[in-house]
Amino acid sequence: DRQKDWQFGENLRTRSSGWFPLAYTEIIIDDSLG
Repeated sequence: DRQKDWQFGENLRTRSSGWFPLAYTEIIIDDSLG
């Protein structure tokens, strides 16, 4: 599975979104959404 080691998300510094290697990602919960 090609997506196994990848996470779709947004780079908060550059505001670009796309697929990132899991080793370079972390989950951030945005409480302001709701």
